[in-house]
Amino acid sequence: DTALLDFNVRERGVYWIIPADDSGSKVNVGAGFEQAIDPGTVKQRILSYSEKMTGSKITPVDWRGAPLKLFRPVKLYSGGLFMVGEAGGFLLRTGGEGNRLGMLTAQALVEAMTRSGLSERRLKVHYRSLTKSFRNEVETSRFLLSIVARAPSRLGEEILLSLPRFFWRRFVEARVYAGTALAVMLSRPSLAVKAIRSLLSSPS
Repeated sequence: DTALLDFNVRERGVYWIIPADDSGSKVNVGAGFEQAIDPGTVKQRILSYSEKMTGSKITPVDWRGAPLKLFRPVKLYSGGLFMVGEAGGFLLRTGGEGNRLGMLTAQALVEAMTRSGLSERRLKVHYRSLTKSFRNEVETSRFLLSIVARAPSRLGEEILLSLPRFFWRRFVEARVYAGTALAVMLSRPSLAVKAIRSLLSSPS
């Protein structure tokens, strides 16, 4: 009945353990790292982490993985094509989640097509409007990741530990927008100072 998200600044990544059935006999265990790491190393890190956290050796049923472009900007239209999901950069950079945004942007494009008829110009306008909140969410996640990615390990850990409880609740609910980040900074000036120090640092 518990889901674990573990942000490991020293390894530039995040681990998760999430129940995959009602009995607790199967779990979804995974990790994602900001730096390029070969698949064999990722598998070994996941196995070691899961054994440490669960106290027992697990037997993998299936392996899934994919490389992600974490700092790529959102692009709605390119080369005569409208982009949805990860193809358009709709990916939460702080956790790697993209399925929800993939479905929602596809739905937004269909709605934009319905509203626009055969007008490509109107289609671009409607699609941009209908994806505004998704772009806000993605760009905010990219900005937040850039803060931690540029920070030395200790500063990155201090930033994550300083984030208030309401931020993490919104994070789990996938409701972190630019206004959320601003509210956090205003509520904790010391955190804002750390974020600025991080952005002024050389990439780790």
